[in-house]
Amino acid sequence: MRGNLATEAVELDDQRKRIAADMEATKRRIEKELMPRIRQSSDSLRAQTEQRDVALRAHAAADQIAQLRRYAAELQAAKGGDKTVRVATGVTTADMEQFAAIVEALLREWNYPAVGRTAFSEKEQDLVIGDQLRTSHGKGVRALTCAAYIVGLMRHCRERNHPHPPACNLRLTIGGLRGGRPR
Repeated sequence: MRGNLATEAVELDDQRKRIAADMEATKRRIEKELMPRIRQSSDSLRAQTEQRDVALRAHAAADQIAQLRRYAAELQAAKGGDKTVRVATGVTTADMEQFAAIVEALLREWNYPAVGRTAFSEKEQDLVIGDQLRTSHGKGVRALTCAAYIVGLMRHCRERNHPHPPACNLRLTIGGLRGGRPR
């Protein structure tokens, strides 16, 4: 019986060595033959995924461009081919005169020099103060008139129960008038 066990142990040890050698050969074959193909397939898949993503983004951008062109064509057709598009705001000339009067009163309260008549220019879509556009002055005066515009708009909206935030921050707006940075 001891002889049988010793023989069987030798056979099992030989079998274990053959299996280990087969496993090592299979591992080398995998590393040599299959892993390069797996890496290549992975790289190819990654490149195809990137190309697909670029194509999807391009398709979405083309759709958006087509939609914007349709909107532009509709706007042009509605306007009769004129490239200038005016958006209907529901604001009347009388409203703008009242708004300009509020801004004029503010400028007088703030001792703005040479206020003159203040009106709203529909062409320029801005205020004309004393026969000059608000934007035709230096940055300090523009800052002051911008502040008057903002406060005047807030007052105008609140008087007519139109939505407007209840406060505005003018610190940065009028900083240029003091000749320096806001403190």
